[in-house]
Amino acid sequence: APEHGESIEVCGLKLTAWYTPGHAVHHIAWMVEPADNQSPHERVLFTGDVAGVKINGGLVAPPCPPPDINVEDWLASIRLMQELPLEQLYLTHFGLEDEKTAHLKALEDRLLRWAAWMQPYAERQDPVESIVPLFQAYVAEELEQHGIDEAGRKRYEAANPAFMSVAGLMRYWKKKLS
Repeated sequence: APEHGESIEVCGLKLTAWYTPGHAVHHIAWMVEPADNQSPHERVLFTGDVAGVKINGGLVAPPCPPPDINVEDWLASIRLMQELPLEQLYLTHFGLEDEKTAHLKALEDRLLRWAAWMQPYAERQDPVESIVPLFQAYVAEELEQHGIDEAGRKRYEAANPAFMSVAGLMRYWKKKLS
Protein backbone atom coordinates (compact mmCIF):
# COMPACT_ATOMS: atom_id res chain seq x y z
CA ALA A 1 0.00 0.00 0.00
CA PRO A 2 1.36 3.43 -0.86
CA GLU A 3 2.06 6.06 1.77
CA HIS A 4 0.07 9.32 1.76
CA GLY A 5 1.69 11.55 -0.88
CA GLU A 6 3.82 8.71 -2.29
CA SER A 7 4.30 8.72 -6.06
CA ILE A 8 4.74 5.84 -8.45
CA GLU A 9 5.95 6.25 -12.04
CA VAL A 10 4.43 4.01 -14.68
CA CYS A 11 4.67 4.36 -18.49
CA GLY A 12 5.61 8.04 -18.35
CA LEU A 13 2.93 8.89 -15.81
CA LYS A 14 3.33 9.90 -12.20
CA LEU A 15 0.59 8.61 -9.90
CA THR A 16 0.42 10.12 -6.43
CA ALA A 17 -1.66 8.54 -3.67
CA TRP A 18 -3.62 10.88 -1.41
CA TYR A 19 -5.46 9.29 1.50
CA THR A 20 -8.92 10.80 1.57
CA PRO A 21 -10.98 9.16 4.32
CA GLY A 22 -14.50 10.19 5.22
CA HIS A 23 -16.49 8.16 2.73
CA ALA A 24 -14.37 5.15 3.71
CA VAL A 25 -11.42 4.86 6.09
CA HIS A 26 -9.20 3.23 3.44
CA HIS A 27 -10.04 5.64 0.60
CA ILE A 28 -7.31 6.90 -1.74
CA ALA A 29 -7.64 9.52 -4.48
CA TRP A 30 -5.00 9.29 -7.21
CA MET A 31 -3.42 12.34 -8.81
CA VAL A 32 -2.20 11.51 -12.31
CA GLU A 33 0.15 13.64 -14.40
CA PRO A 34 2.95 13.27 -16.92
CA ALA A 35 6.11 12.21 -15.06
CA ASP A 36 7.98 15.38 -16.13
CA ASN A 37 5.03 17.71 -15.48
CA GLN A 38 5.28 21.15 -13.89
CA SER A 39 1.80 22.41 -14.81
CA PRO A 40 -1.38 22.00 -12.72
CA HIS A 41 -3.30 22.07 -16.03
CA GLU A 42 -1.98 18.61 -16.86
CA ARG A 43 -2.87 17.07 -13.49
CA VAL A 44 -6.13 15.30 -12.72
CA LEU A 45 -7.42 13.63 -9.61
CA PHE A 46 -9.30 10.33 -9.81
CA THR A 47 -11.42 10.85 -6.74
CA GLY A 48 -13.32 7.66 -6.16
CA ASP A 49 -16.46 8.33 -4.12
CA VAL A 50 -14.99 10.96 -1.80
CA ALA A 51 -15.82 13.75 -4.31
CA GLY A 52 -19.44 12.68 -4.53
CA VAL A 53 -21.93 11.64 -7.19
CA LYS A 54 -22.83 14.06 -9.99
CA ILE A 55 -24.88 12.96 -12.98
CA ASN A 56 -25.18 14.91 -16.23
CA GLY A 57 -24.13 18.21 -14.65
CA GLY A 58 -26.70 17.94 -11.84
CA LEU A 59 -26.07 18.52 -8.19
CA VAL A 60 -23.30 16.77 -6.27
CA ALA A 61 -24.43 14.30 -3.61
CA PRO A 62 -22.30 12.61 -0.95
CA PRO A 63 -22.48 8.80 -1.02
CA CYS A 64 -22.79 7.85 2.65
CA PRO A 65 -23.07 4.06 2.92
CA PRO A 66 -21.95 2.29 6.09
CA PRO A 67 -19.72 1.44 7.77
CA ASP A 68 -17.07 4.15 7.59
CA ILE A 69 -18.76 7.53 7.14
CA ASN A 70 -16.96 10.15 9.18
CA VAL A 71 -18.05 13.70 8.45
CA GLU A 72 -15.02 15.38 10.04
CA ASP A 73 -12.58 13.18 8.10
CA TRP A 74 -14.55 13.81 4.90
CA LEU A 75 -14.34 17.57 5.41
CA ALA A 76 -10.56 17.25 5.87
CA SER A 77 -10.38 15.25 2.64
CA ILE A 78 -12.38 17.92 0.82
CA ARG A 79 -9.90 20.54 2.07
CA LEU A 80 -7.00 18.38 0.88
CA MET A 81 -8.55 18.05 -2.59
CA GLN A 82 -9.13 21.81 -2.70
CA GLU A 83 -5.48 22.45 -1.88
CA LEU A 84 -3.99 20.04 -4.41
CA PRO A 85 -2.37 21.88 -7.34
CA LEU A 86 -4.81 20.71 -10.01
CA GLU A 87 -8.00 21.87 -11.64
CA GLN A 88 -9.83 18.74 -12.78
CA LEU A 89 -11.52 15.93 -10.90
CA TYR A 90 -12.58 12.62 -12.38
CA LEU A 91 -15.57 11.35 -10.43
CA THR A 92 -16.31 7.66 -10.29
CA HIS A 93 -19.99 8.65 -10.60
CA PHE A 94 -19.67 10.15 -13.26
CA GLY A 95 -16.87 11.72 -15.25
CA LEU A 96 -14.88 14.90 -15.56
CA GLU A 97 -15.51 17.90 -13.29
CA ASP A 98 -13.80 21.14 -14.36
CA GLU A 99 -15.15 23.36 -11.57
CA LYS A 100 -13.18 21.87 -8.69
CA THR A 101 -13.71 24.66 -6.16
CA ALA A 102 -17.45 25.05 -6.71
CA HIS A 103 -17.98 21.29 -6.87
CA LEU A 104 -16.18 20.60 -3.61
CA LYS A 105 -17.90 23.51 -1.85
CA ALA A 106 -21.31 22.17 -2.95
CA LEU A 107 -20.30 18.68 -1.76
CA GLU A 108 -19.25 20.03 1.64
CA ASP A 109 -22.48 22.01 2.03
CA ARG A 110 -24.68 19.05 1.11
CA LEU A 111 -22.73 16.62 3.32
CA LEU A 112 -23.22 18.94 6.29
CA ARG A 113 -26.93 19.41 5.49
CA TRP A 114 -27.51 15.67 5.16
CA ALA A 115 -25.68 14.97 8.43
CA ALA A 116 -27.65 17.70 10.22
CA TRP A 117 -30.92 16.37 8.76
CA MET A 118 -30.12 12.91 10.13
CA GLN A 119 -28.98 13.99 13.62
CA PRO A 120 -32.40 14.31 15.32
CA TYR A 121 -33.40 10.85 14.09
CA ALA A 122 -30.17 9.43 15.49
CA GLU A 123 -30.64 11.22 18.81
CA ARG A 124 -34.10 9.64 19.13
CA GLN A 125 -32.70 6.31 17.93
CA ASP A 126 -35.42 6.01 15.31
CA PRO A 127 -35.29 2.77 13.32
CA VAL A 128 -33.51 3.09 9.99
CA GLU A 129 -36.43 1.59 8.06
CA SER A 130 -38.73 4.40 9.27
CA ILE A 131 -36.26 7.09 8.17
CA VAL A 132 -35.55 5.77 4.66
CA PRO A 133 -38.78 6.98 2.99
CA LEU A 134 -38.43 10.38 4.65
CA PHE A 135 -34.85 10.76 3.47
CA GLN A 136 -35.74 9.53 -0.02
CA ALA A 137 -38.37 12.26 -0.19
CA TYR A 138 -35.87 14.85 1.13
CA VAL A 139 -33.28 13.92 -1.51
CA ALA A 140 -35.90 13.75 -4.28
CA GLU A 141 -37.07 17.26 -3.36
CA GLU A 142 -33.47 18.57 -3.48
CA LEU A 143 -32.99 17.03 -6.91
CA GLU A 144 -36.30 18.39 -8.17
CA GLN A 145 -35.42 21.89 -6.89
CA HIS A 146 -32.26 21.68 -9.00
CA GLY A 147 -34.29 20.92 -12.13
CA ILE A 148 -33.62 17.20 -12.23
CA ASP A 149 -36.53 15.32 -13.77
CA GLU A 150 -37.97 12.00 -12.62
CA ALA A 151 -35.67 9.95 -14.86
CA GLY A 152 -32.68 11.86 -13.45
CA ARG A 153 -33.86 11.30 -9.89
CA LYS A 154 -34.05 7.57 -10.59
CA ARG A 155 -30.47 7.64 -11.91
CA TYR A 156 -29.30 9.37 -8.74
CA GLU A 157 -31.15 6.83 -6.59
CA ALA A 158 -29.52 3.97 -8.53
CA ALA A 159 -26.02 5.47 -8.21
CA ASN A 160 -26.40 6.67 -4.62
CA PRO A 161 -29.29 4.85 -2.89
CA ALA A 162 -30.87 6.88 -0.11
CA PHE A 163 -31.29 3.82 2.13
CA MET A 164 -27.52 3.35 2.16
CA SER A 165 -26.93 6.96 3.18
CA VAL A 166 -29.49 6.62 5.97
CA ALA A 167 -27.70 3.55 7.32
CA GLY A 168 -24.29 5.18 7.00
CA LEU A 169 -25.22 8.50 8.57
CA MET A 170 -27.17 6.83 11.37
CA ARG A 171 -24.13 4.70 12.15
CA TYR A 172 -21.93 7.84 12.08
CA TRP A 173 -24.23 9.61 14.57
CA LYS A 174 -24.55 6.54 16.79
CA LYS A 175 -20.76 6.39 17.13
CA LYS A 176 -20.46 10.16 17.57
CA LEU A 177 -23.25 10.43 20.15
CA SER A 178 -22.10 7.50 22.29
